Amino acid sequence: TPALWAADVGNSWRTKGDIRDNWNSMMFNIDINNDFADKAGPGGWNDPD
Repeated sequence: TPALWAADVGNSWRTKGDIRDNWNSMMFNIDINNDFADKAGPGGWNDPD
């Protein structure tokens, strides 16, 4: 995933695929973003969708 390396080259990066219009998709993306929360910080953001 770009969350592991993108802070060296950009300010925002996708963490996974598109969020779909169902609860399972939303929860999956929330869980993934939680795993990568430590990769975000000043000048760099995780983009869940």
